[in-house]
Amino acid sequence: MKRNCKICVGKVAMFLAICSAALAILTSPASWAADGQTDYVLVSRDGDTTYVKSGKTKETVFKSPHAKEAIEWAMNNSGITVVGEGTYTLAGSIEVPRSNVSLVITEKAELVAAPDARLTIISEGHGNYASLIHNAGHDHVSIVNFGTLDAGGPCVIMVDGRSGGKCGIDGGLVFSSGLLRTKKDAVWIVDAKNVTVPLIWCDGPANTLAIEGCEDLAIDTVAELATKGRDAGRHGNEAIDLNSYSRRVHVKLAIGTPPLEEVIDINNSPDCVFDEVRSYGKARLVSRTVYPPTGRRLTQKPHISHSNGAVVKKETIVDKKLQSWKTQVDVRGLPETLPQITVVAKLTAVFKDGSEEEVLNKTYHLHLNKPR
Repeated sequence: MKRNCKICVGKVAMFLAICSAALAILTSPASWAADGQTDYVLVSRDGDTTYVKSGKTKETVFKSPHAKEAIEWAMNNSGITVVGEGTYTLAGSIEVPRSNVSLVITEKAELVAAPDARLTIISEGHGNYASLIHNAGHDHVSIVNFGTLDAGGPCVIMVDGRSGGKCGIDGGLVFSSGLLRTKKDAVWIVDAKNVTVPLIWCDGPANTLAIEGCEDLAIDTVAELATKGRDAGRHGNEAIDLNSYSRRVHVKLAIGTPPLEEVIDINNSPDCVFDEVRSYGKARLVSRTVYPPTGRRLTQKPHISHSNGAVVKKETIVDKKLQSWKTQVDVRGLPETLPQITVVAKLTAVFKDGSEEEVLNKTYHLHLNKPR
Protein backbone atom coordinates (compact mmCIF):
# COMPACT_ATOMS: atom_id res chain seq x y z
CA MET A 1 0.00 0.00 0.00
CA LYS A 2 2.82 2.36 0.90
CA ARG A 3 4.66 1.42 -2.29
CA ASN A 4 1.57 2.24 -4.37
CA CYS A 5 1.30 5.61 -2.68
CA LYS A 6 4.93 6.31 -3.46
CA ILE A 7 4.35 5.35 -7.08
CA CYS A 8 1.31 7.63 -7.26
CA VAL A 9 3.19 10.50 -5.68
CA GLY A 10 6.06 9.97 -8.11
CA LYS A 11 3.75 10.00 -11.11
CA VAL A 12 2.01 13.13 -9.89
CA ALA A 13 5.34 14.86 -9.35
CA MET A 14 6.50 13.86 -12.84
CA PHE A 15 3.21 15.09 -14.35
CA LEU A 16 3.50 18.42 -12.56
CA ALA A 17 7.10 18.80 -13.72
CA ILE A 18 6.10 18.18 -17.34
CA CYS A 19 3.24 20.66 -17.07
CA SER A 20 5.53 23.24 -15.50
CA ALA A 21 8.09 22.84 -18.28
CA ALA A 22 5.44 23.12 -20.98
CA LEU A 23 3.98 26.21 -19.33
CA ALA A 24 7.41 27.80 -19.16
CA ILE A 25 7.91 27.22 -22.89
CA LEU A 26 4.56 28.77 -23.73
CA THR A 27 4.70 31.74 -21.40
CA SER A 28 8.35 32.81 -21.29
CA PRO A 29 9.49 35.51 -23.74
CA ALA A 30 11.75 33.84 -26.30
CA SER A 31 15.07 35.10 -27.67
CA TRP A 32 13.33 37.18 -30.33
CA ALA A 33 12.45 39.77 -27.67
CA ALA A 34 16.06 40.90 -27.43
CA ASP A 35 16.31 42.31 -30.98
CA GLY A 36 14.42 45.56 -31.57
CA GLN A 37 14.24 44.97 -35.33
CA THR A 38 12.58 41.55 -34.98
CA ASP A 39 10.77 42.04 -31.71
CA TYR A 40 7.32 41.26 -33.00
CA VAL A 41 4.89 38.40 -32.81
CA LEU A 42 2.26 37.21 -35.26
CA VAL A 43 -1.22 36.33 -34.02
CA SER A 44 -3.18 33.88 -36.15
CA ARG A 45 -6.38 31.87 -35.92
CA ASP A 46 -6.77 28.19 -36.80
CA GLY A 47 -10.06 26.56 -35.94
CA ASP A 48 -10.95 27.36 -32.34
CA THR A 49 -7.40 28.26 -31.33
CA THR A 50 -5.53 31.56 -31.47
CA TYR A 51 -1.77 31.19 -31.89
CA VAL A 52 1.05 33.60 -31.09
CA LYS A 53 4.18 32.98 -33.14
CA SER A 54 7.62 34.53 -33.09
CA GLY A 55 8.04 36.95 -35.96
CA LYS A 56 11.65 35.82 -36.31
CA THR A 57 11.41 32.03 -36.06
CA LYS A 58 7.67 31.53 -36.78
CA GLU A 59 7.57 29.10 -33.85
CA THR A 60 4.49 29.01 -31.63
CA VAL A 61 5.21 30.67 -28.28
CA PHE A 62 1.66 30.74 -26.91
CA LYS A 63 -1.79 29.51 -27.82
CA SER A 64 -5.26 29.80 -26.36
CA PRO A 65 -8.88 29.10 -27.28
CA HIS A 66 -9.56 32.69 -26.22
CA ALA A 67 -8.53 35.40 -28.71
CA LYS A 68 -8.52 38.11 -26.03
CA GLU A 69 -6.11 36.12 -23.86
CA ALA A 70 -3.74 35.42 -26.75
CA ILE A 71 -3.61 39.03 -27.96
CA GLU A 72 -3.04 40.40 -24.46
CA TRP A 73 -0.33 37.79 -23.82
CA ALA A 74 1.36 38.84 -27.07
CA MET A 75 1.30 42.51 -26.11
CA ASN A 76 2.67 41.74 -22.67
CA ASN A 77 5.58 39.72 -24.06
CA SER A 78 6.53 41.53 -27.24
CA GLY A 79 7.03 45.08 -28.38
CA ILE A 80 4.86 44.73 -31.49
CA THR A 81 1.84 42.46 -31.93
CA VAL A 82 0.61 41.87 -35.49
CA VAL A 83 -2.85 40.33 -35.81
CA GLY A 84 -3.13 38.34 -39.04
CA GLU A 85 -6.01 37.23 -41.25
CA GLY A 86 -9.09 35.81 -39.57
CA THR A 87 -12.03 36.67 -37.36
CA TYR A 88 -11.24 36.98 -33.65
CA THR A 89 -14.30 36.99 -31.41
CA LEU A 90 -13.58 38.78 -28.15
CA ALA A 91 -15.25 37.91 -24.85
CA GLY A 92 -14.12 41.25 -23.41
CA SER A 93 -12.13 44.38 -24.15
CA ILE A 94 -8.51 44.10 -25.26
CA GLU A 95 -6.74 45.65 -22.26
CA VAL A 96 -3.38 47.14 -23.16
CA PRO A 97 -1.11 45.52 -20.53
CA ARG A 98 1.84 47.95 -20.40
CA SER A 99 3.60 50.95 -21.92
CA ASN A 100 5.79 50.98 -25.04
CA VAL A 101 3.84 48.42 -27.07
CA SER A 102 2.13 48.39 -30.46
CA LEU A 103 -0.93 46.57 -31.76
CA VAL A 104 -1.30 46.24 -35.54
CA ILE A 105 -4.50 44.84 -37.07
CA THR A 106 -3.81 43.76 -40.65
CA GLU A 107 -6.14 44.26 -43.60
CA LYS A 108 -7.85 40.85 -43.47
CA ALA A 109 -8.09 40.67 -39.68
CA GLU A 110 -11.36 41.33 -37.89
CA LEU A 111 -11.70 41.83 -34.14
CA VAL A 112 -15.34 41.46 -33.13
CA ALA A 113 -17.01 41.86 -29.75
CA ALA A 114 -19.07 38.78 -28.90
CA PRO A 115 -22.80 39.46 -28.38
CA ASP A 116 -22.32 38.79 -24.65
CA ALA A 117 -18.88 40.41 -24.40
CA ARG A 118 -17.96 41.99 -21.08
CA LEU A 119 -16.40 45.20 -22.32
CA THR A 120 -14.61 47.55 -19.95
CA ILE A 121 -16.90 50.42 -18.92
CA ILE A 122 -15.60 53.74 -17.61
CA SER A 123 -17.68 56.58 -16.21
CA GLU A 124 -17.37 59.93 -14.46
CA GLY A 125 -21.07 60.22 -13.72
CA HIS A 126 -21.98 61.61 -17.13
CA GLY A 127 -22.76 58.36 -18.92
CA ASN A 128 -21.10 54.97 -19.29
CA TYR A 129 -18.51 54.38 -22.01
CA ALA A 130 -17.47 50.88 -23.05
CA SER A 131 -14.75 50.13 -25.61
CA LEU A 132 -13.33 47.27 -27.68
CA ILE A 133 -9.68 48.30 -27.09
CA HIS A 134 -8.86 50.04 -23.82
CA ASN A 135 -5.56 51.67 -22.88
CA ALA A 136 -5.72 52.66 -19.22
CA GLY A 137 -2.77 54.87 -18.34
CA HIS A 138 0.01 53.39 -20.48
CA ASP A 139 2.48 55.65 -22.29
CA HIS A 140 3.71 55.33 -25.88
CA VAL A 141 1.15 52.80 -27.06
CA SER A 142 0.51 52.56 -30.82
CA ILE A 143 -2.80 51.21 -32.12
CA VAL A 144 -2.80 50.75 -35.91
CA ASN A 145 -5.86 49.41 -37.72
CA PHE A 146 -5.87 48.35 -41.38
CA GLY A 147 -8.59 45.74 -40.88
CA THR A 148 -11.93 45.74 -39.06
CA LEU A 149 -12.64 46.63 -35.45
CA ASP A 150 -16.26 45.80 -34.67
CA ALA A 151 -17.37 46.93 -31.23
CA GLY A 152 -21.06 46.47 -31.99
CA GLY A 153 -22.61 49.38 -30.11
CA PRO A 154 -19.81 50.80 -27.92
CA CYS A 155 -16.73 52.88 -28.66
CA VAL A 156 -13.94 51.14 -30.60
CA ILE A 157 -10.73 52.60 -29.13
CA MET A 158 -10.43 54.29 -25.72
CA VAL A 159 -7.19 56.05 -24.79
CA ASP A 160 -7.89 56.55 -21.09
CA GLY A 161 -5.37 58.71 -19.28
CA ARG A 162 -7.53 59.79 -16.33
CA SER A 163 -5.25 60.41 -13.38
CA GLY A 164 -6.77 62.69 -10.79
CA GLY A 165 -6.82 65.86 -12.86
CA LYS A 166 -3.60 65.49 -14.84
CA CYS A 167 -2.59 63.75 -18.06
CA GLY A 168 -1.99 60.12 -17.15
CA ILE A 169 -0.75 59.14 -20.62
CA ASP A 170 2.28 60.66 -22.35
CA GLY A 171 2.87 59.71 -25.98
CA GLY A 172 1.28 57.21 -28.30
CA LEU A 173 -0.26 56.84 -31.74
CA VAL A 174 -3.69 56.03 -33.15
CA PHE A 175 -4.04 55.26 -36.87
CA SER A 176 -7.06 53.72 -38.61
CA SER A 177 -7.57 53.39 -42.35
CA GLY A 178 -9.65 50.25 -41.81
CA LEU A 179 -13.26 49.87 -40.68
CA LEU A 180 -14.48 51.09 -37.30
CA ARG A 181 -17.90 49.64 -36.56
CA THR A 182 -19.82 51.23 -33.73
CA LYS A 183 -23.04 53.01 -32.90
CA LYS A 184 -21.20 55.43 -30.59
CA ASP A 185 -18.09 57.61 -30.88
CA ALA A 186 -15.40 55.65 -32.74
CA VAL A 187 -12.27 56.83 -30.90
CA TRP A 188 -11.88 58.57 -27.54
CA ILE A 189 -8.70 60.23 -26.22
CA VAL A 190 -9.01 61.39 -22.60
CA ASP A 191 -6.51 63.15 -20.31
CA ALA A 192 -3.50 62.34 -22.50
CA LYS A 193 -0.66 64.41 -23.96
CA ASN A 194 1.70 64.14 -26.92
CA VAL A 195 -0.45 61.58 -28.74
CA THR A 196 -0.20 61.51 -32.55
CA VAL A 197 -3.16 60.78 -34.84
CA PRO A 198 -1.95 60.61 -38.46
CA LEU A 199 -5.27 59.41 -39.90
CA ILE A 200 -8.70 58.23 -38.81
CA TRP A 201 -11.65 57.84 -41.13
CA CYS A 202 -15.00 56.34 -40.22
CA ASP A 203 -18.53 56.06 -41.61
CA GLY A 204 -20.25 55.49 -38.28
CA PRO A 205 -23.33 57.28 -36.96
CA ALA A 206 -21.65 59.33 -34.20
CA ASN A 207 -18.41 61.25 -33.64
CA THR A 208 -15.32 59.94 -35.39
CA LEU A 209 -12.93 61.34 -32.75
CA ALA A 210 -13.82 62.65 -29.29
CA ILE A 211 -11.21 64.47 -27.20
CA GLU A 212 -11.32 65.63 -23.57
CA GLY A 213 -8.67 66.93 -21.18
CA CYS A 214 -5.79 66.53 -23.63
CA GLU A 215 -2.64 68.53 -24.29
CA ASP A 216 -0.35 68.85 -27.31
CA LEU A 217 -2.04 66.38 -29.64
CA ALA A 218 -0.80 66.28 -33.25
CA ILE A 219 -3.61 65.27 -35.61
CA ASP A 220 -3.17 65.13 -39.36
CA THR A 221 -6.49 64.06 -40.94
CA VAL A 222 -9.83 62.99 -39.45
CA ALA A 223 -12.65 62.25 -41.88
CA GLU A 224 -16.29 61.47 -41.13
CA LEU A 225 -17.49 59.59 -44.22
CA ALA A 226 -21.08 58.51 -43.47
CA THR A 227 -23.36 59.42 -46.38
CA LYS A 228 -26.43 57.78 -44.85
CA GLY A 229 -27.73 56.41 -41.57
CA ARG A 230 -27.40 59.77 -39.82
CA ASP A 231 -29.86 62.44 -38.78
CA ALA A 232 -29.11 66.05 -39.59
CA GLY A 233 -28.53 68.05 -36.43
CA ARG A 234 -28.24 64.93 -34.27
CA HIS A 235 -26.24 65.63 -31.12
CA GLY A 236 -22.84 63.97 -31.14
CA ASN A 237 -22.59 63.77 -34.90
CA GLU A 238 -19.21 65.29 -35.78
CA ALA A 239 -15.82 64.52 -37.27
CA ILE A 240 -14.06 65.90 -34.17
CA ASP A 241 -15.66 66.68 -30.84
CA LEU A 242 -13.18 68.78 -28.87
CA ASN A 243 -15.46 68.48 -25.92
CA SER A 244 -13.86 69.84 -22.77
CA TYR A 245 -10.68 71.12 -21.17
CA SER A 246 -8.06 70.47 -23.86
CA ARG A 247 -5.14 72.71 -24.78
CA ARG A 248 -2.83 73.01 -27.78
CA VAL A 249 -4.48 70.42 -30.01
CA HIS A 250 -3.34 70.89 -33.63
CA VAL A 251 -5.47 69.45 -36.47
CA LYS A 252 -4.38 69.82 -40.09
CA LEU A 253 -7.60 68.68 -41.80
CA ALA A 254 -11.07 67.75 -40.54
CA ILE A 255 -13.58 66.46 -43.11
CA GLY A 256 -17.33 66.08 -42.64
CA THR A 257 -20.14 64.59 -44.70
CA PRO A 258 -23.73 65.86 -44.23
CA PRO A 259 -26.12 65.19 -42.65
CA LEU A 260 -24.29 65.98 -39.44
CA GLU A 261 -24.50 68.37 -36.50
CA GLU A 262 -21.27 70.13 -37.46
CA VAL A 263 -17.82 69.09 -38.68
CA ILE A 264 -16.01 70.17 -35.50
CA ASP A 265 -17.21 71.22 -32.06
CA ILE A 266 -14.93 73.32 -29.85
CA ASN A 267 -15.91 73.46 -26.18
CA ASN A 268 -13.87 74.94 -23.34
CA SER A 269 -10.58 74.24 -25.12
CA PRO A 270 -8.14 77.14 -25.56
CA ASP A 271 -5.16 77.51 -27.90
CA CYS A 272 -6.26 74.77 -30.29
CA VAL A 273 -5.59 75.17 -34.02
CA PHE A 274 -7.40 73.73 -37.05
CA ASP A 275 -5.62 74.39 -40.34
CA GLU A 276 -8.72 73.50 -42.40
CA VAL A 277 -12.26 72.34 -41.74
CA ARG A 278 -14.04 71.04 -44.85
CA SER A 279 -17.52 69.74 -45.63
CA TYR A 280 -18.64 67.85 -48.74
CA GLY A 281 -22.14 69.30 -48.96
CA LYS A 282 -23.77 72.17 -47.09
CA ALA A 283 -23.28 71.90 -43.34
CA ARG A 284 -22.27 73.89 -40.30
CA LEU A 285 -18.50 73.70 -40.18
CA VAL A 286 -17.67 74.90 -36.67
CA SER A 287 -19.58 75.12 -33.40
CA ARG A 288 -18.21 76.93 -30.37
CA THR A 289 -19.94 76.50 -27.03
CA VAL A 290 -18.78 77.19 -23.47
CA TYR A 291 -20.27 74.72 -21.02
CA PRO A 292 -20.48 74.73 -17.21
CA PRO A 293 -18.55 72.02 -15.32
CA THR A 294 -21.37 69.58 -16.04
CA GLY A 295 -20.49 69.72 -19.75
CA ARG A 296 -17.63 67.25 -19.45
CA ARG A 297 -18.15 63.53 -19.93
CA LEU A 298 -14.98 61.66 -18.97
CA THR A 299 -12.13 64.04 -18.21
CA GLN A 300 -10.95 64.58 -14.64
CA LYS A 301 -9.19 67.81 -15.59
CA PRO A 302 -10.19 71.04 -13.80
CA HIS A 303 -12.82 73.20 -15.48
CA ILE A 304 -11.74 75.66 -18.16
CA SER A 305 -14.28 78.43 -18.71
CA HIS A 306 -13.24 79.57 -22.21
CA SER A 307 -11.78 78.63 -25.59
CA ASN A 308 -9.54 81.68 -26.00
CA GLY A 309 -6.95 81.29 -28.74
CA ALA A 310 -8.81 78.49 -30.53
CA VAL A 311 -8.39 79.19 -34.26
CA VAL A 312 -9.80 77.76 -37.48
CA LYS A 313 -7.59 79.03 -40.29
CA LYS A 314 -9.65 77.89 -43.28
CA GLU A 315 -13.28 76.87 -43.72
CA THR A 316 -14.36 75.14 -46.94
CA ILE A 317 -17.73 73.91 -48.19
CA VAL A 318 -17.67 71.82 -51.37
CA ASP A 319 -21.18 72.57 -52.62
CA LYS A 320 -21.78 69.47 -54.76
CA LYS A 321 -24.04 66.49 -54.16
CA LEU A 322 -21.93 63.62 -52.90
CA GLN A 323 -22.72 60.07 -54.02
CA SER A 324 -20.09 58.09 -52.11
CA TRP A 325 -16.53 57.89 -50.89
CA LYS A 326 -13.78 55.65 -52.28
CA THR A 327 -10.86 54.65 -50.08
CA GLN A 328 -7.65 52.99 -51.14
CA VAL A 329 -4.90 51.88 -48.78
CA ASP A 330 -1.51 50.42 -49.70
CA VAL A 331 0.45 49.01 -46.76
CA ARG A 332 4.01 48.33 -47.87
CA GLY A 333 6.20 45.52 -46.60
CA LEU A 334 4.35 44.56 -43.42
CA PRO A 335 5.62 42.85 -41.28
CA GLU A 336 9.15 42.72 -42.74
CA THR A 337 9.69 46.48 -42.38
CA LEU A 338 8.83 46.58 -38.68
CA PRO A 339 9.20 48.60 -36.51
CA GLN A 340 8.38 50.97 -39.38
CA ILE A 341 5.30 50.84 -41.59
CA THR A 342 4.77 52.84 -44.78
CA VAL A 343 1.14 53.47 -45.73
CA VAL A 344 -0.26 55.24 -48.78
CA ALA A 345 -3.85 56.35 -48.12
CA LYS A 346 -6.11 57.75 -50.83
CA LEU A 347 -9.58 59.22 -50.34
CA THR A 348 -11.77 60.16 -53.32
CA ALA A 349 -15.12 61.94 -53.33
CA VAL A 350 -17.56 60.61 -55.95
CA PHE A 351 -20.29 63.10 -56.85
CA LYS A 352 -23.76 62.42 -58.21
CA ASP A 353 -22.90 64.18 -61.49
CA GLY A 354 -20.27 61.51 -62.17
CA SER A 355 -17.25 63.66 -61.37
CA GLU A 356 -14.63 62.79 -58.78
CA GLU A 357 -12.22 64.69 -56.55
CA GLU A 358 -9.08 63.26 -54.98
CA VAL A 359 -9.35 64.56 -51.44
CA LEU A 360 -6.35 62.83 -49.92
CA ASN A 361 -3.30 61.11 -51.37
CA LYS A 362 -0.68 60.88 -48.68
CA THR A 363 2.16 58.64 -47.60
CA TYR A 364 2.44 58.02 -43.87
CA HIS A 365 5.60 56.69 -42.25
CA LEU A 366 4.61 55.11 -38.95
CA HIS A 367 7.43 54.50 -36.48
CA LEU A 368 6.17 52.05 -33.90
CA ASN A 369 7.43 52.10 -30.36
CA LYS A 370 10.29 49.85 -29.46
CA PRO A 371 10.18 48.08 -26.09
CA ARG A 372 12.16 49.63 -23.25
